[in-house]
Amino acid sequence: MTTITKYFTKGGVEKRVNGEALVSGFASTVLYCVISFARYYSYQSGIDLAIFGQSVKAYSLMQPPFVSLKSQAPFNILGDHFSPIVAVIAPLYRVFPHIEVLLVVQAALFGWAVYLLGRRVRRHASRRSAVLAMVCIASCWGILAAVTR
Repeated sequence: MTTITKYFTKGGVEKRVNGEALVSGFASTVLYCVISFARYYSYQSGIDLAIFGQSVKAYSLMQPPFVSLKSQAPFNILGDHFSPIVAVIAPLYRVFPHIEVLLVVQAALFGWAVYLLGRRVRRHASRRSAVLAMVCIASCWGILAAVTR
């Protein structure tokens, strides 16, 4: 893998873009999307996706996040699973009203974490060590468990 190095100036400060971190973050985002979509389209997603799908739909319609899956009466999700990121995703869900938006946003956030951690490791370690660390980060049990459930 070659290092892609470009310099951008912002306020007189040069910022370096690390190619390995960028490629690994993008590749892991694509991998997580593929895994999530495969599970979703084979009906293996789990009930949490439906719960958060209902809550983000309510947020996007500017309504309180009542979820009918939690109980027979409408259940306010703020009393159980308060997640501010769901409210942040609501405008995107308003534009693209599909449950897959939640899967793409989750994959993108995990891919961004791989990029940021890989960039940090690259600053303090050799290129080979950084690539190994990025592969380990992208394939760690916690992220894969979150993507596959």
